[in-house]
Amino acid sequence: MNTKIKKYICKSIVAILALSTISLHTPEAAVQSNPDTTDPSVSYEMVETSLYKASLPNEKDIRAYKKYLVKYLSSKKRYPGRRAVVCDINGDGIYEMFFSYNSGVRSTYKIYTYKKGKIIKMGEFSGCNFITYNTNKKQICVIGSNGASHSIQTCYKMVSTKLKKIAKYELIEKRYYKNGKRISSKKFRAFSNKIDKWPTI
Repeated sequence: MNTKIKKYICKSIVAILALSTISLHTPEAAVQSNPDTTDPSVSYEMVETSLYKASLPNEKDIRAYKKYLVKYLSSKKRYPGRRAVVCDINGDGIYEMFFSYNSGVRSTYKIYTYKKGKIIKMGEFSGCNFITYNTNKKQICVIGSNGASHSIQTCYKMVSTKLKKIAKYELIEKRYYKNGKRISSKKFRAFSNKIDKWPTI
């Protein structure tokens, strides 16, 4: 699979939970779960009320995630506003799953990967506003906050089936920090501007 297709897949494949079923679709084109169907004209309304698969591609990891979602993460009461997105973080052809749900005013994310037929939980992050990712760097950045005066941007690199923290940037009461040490506003903004250009999950 070439780089362009991988980038397309990372940006487009989205799994949306609807009641007790899972809806997996691409914004650009989605097809019904019937393997003989190739019609790309499925509407968002149809996608959200039935079971669909991504047309590009239908991998073992995606099928395994769908089963896992149904079995463990389908409770609307426990996971309000639940949503799942799959993306290949490190470009190895295996998709990672980002499962998010509402927890207070922000979201909690559970992140999984798939290896040798097993789904492995890599991490869980609460108080999130959103997450960005960079496939070339094999990194994600968790964007969160503890109130209006404290913003947090923490980057992790995917190493095998684990997420290794590599940098934590914070803005606290107009003071800027990297890994707990004071830095200039210029360095902080340069990092933030870079992260802002990464695709958002």
